[in-house]
Amino acid sequence: MGKGLKDFFMYSWFLFLIFMLFIAGFALFMLIFHDIPGMISSGFVGITAGFAIFGSMSFIVMLTGFIPVFRRCYYKFPWLYPFTIMLMMNLFIAALAEFILEQGFAVTGSPRYEITVFLMIVQVIVCRYIMCLYLKKHPVVYYKDDEQYY
Repeated sequence: MGKGLKDFFMYSWFLFLIFMLFIAGFALFMLIFHDIPGMISSGFVGITAGFAIFGSMSFIVMLTGFIPVFRRCYYKFPWLYPFTIMLMMNLFIAALAEFILEQGFAVTGSPRYEITVFLMIVQVIVCRYIMCLYLKKHPVVYYKDDEQYY
């Protein structure tokens, strides 16, 4: 495949990836500022789509990492890989918090609601702390491992 065709595929995938990351960022903010507070204020479980969004975004990020032509996005735009990893970690934490609320609010009972909200807050704090420790020990840097595709 010629360099021009590789660049076309890479830039096309980059635009698709940026669009999907924008949707994931919007979904993250919707989880944090709409879905979770809505569940807490109403006391009822709504539509929980956090893990569905996380799974579909994980598949797209996996394709970007596995297919060499698409992986070139990370070489051309070095900020993209750390941004993607941080967004996916935060999306997982928010989806897990939504799942905890969903399980806790499935049964009616006010003491259970308070315990569930407390568990969700503790889960978010602990996960963020673990994420910070991990990223301090292993900084997110994308190493170029296949020279022939660059």
